[in-house]
Formats: sequence, C-alpha cells, structure tokens
Amino acid sequence: MKSLACLVCLLLISLSLVCNAAHNKACSLKKDPGNCEDASTKWYYDSKSNSCRLFVYGGCDGNDNRFDTEAKCKAACVHPHKTTSG
Repeated sequence: MKSLACLVCLLLISLSLVCNAAHNKACSLKKDPGNCEDASTKWYYDSKSNSCRLFVYGGCDGNDNRFDTEAKCKAACVHPHKTTSG
C-alpha cells in the first residue's frame, strides 16, 4: 500500500512539473496579436515588467501568451517576489 501511495505521489509531482513547464513556455512568449481583424481585448504577460498588460487580439493565430482576464494572466505568469525596474 505504501508503494502505491508513493507511485501516486510521483505521478502527481511529474504531472505538476509538466504543466508548470508548459505554462512557463507560454509566459516567455512575446505578445502576438494574430493575423485576423476581430479586435477583442485580451491580456498578455510582459516579462520585462513582470506584469500583465492589455492588448488587442485579432481573433485568430497568435500564441499561448494570451489570457481572457488579468487574473488568469497573473495566476499563470506573475512572479510575486520578482523585482521590476521601471
């Protein structure tokens, strides 16, 4: 039974690391408004300022550094202890 619990823990840790790696990749991408002309407001993570900023998304293409809300952007990308320079 202990070995099963250890196996489950290892599986959960591995899954967490994989998800974290995917999120870090998205947060490191530059803002990409896409190629279409829909003009909807979205949020992207700006790594230089460690903050989330608004941008106009065209509605197609683009990349994964695009969030529907500021809260989702912050939860995924903002580092609470990282200092920023103005």
